Amino acid sequence: MLIAALKLSLYAVILLISIYAARHFWFTFNRLFGPQRHPYVDIDTASWPRVTVVIPAHNPWRNAAAKSAKQDARISAELNCKHIVQLVSHIRNVRQGGD
Repeated sequence: MLIAALKLSLYAVILLISIYAARHFWFTFNRLFGPQRHPYVDIDTASWPRVTVVIPAHNPWRNAAAKSAKQDARISAELNCKHIVQLVSHIRNVRQGGD
């Protein structure tokens, strides 16, 4: 009885894998020999509406640096550890292309 159930489940798995493989063969041949779609061909030549997006930011790099300094002060106050703050500052400088 157990052997029959195991054989039946084995055949079911083999059937499922075969159906999955046939599906992928169908997709492959459809992609190789079927008509091709080019949905983004006219992106450069389309008649797009004229829209301007204004992002209100005044000196974003300076503001980011001030925010970074506030975060450094908060980290220093919470952890009371200069080495971690120096490490965080060094990582930020390296990411911004500094020394």
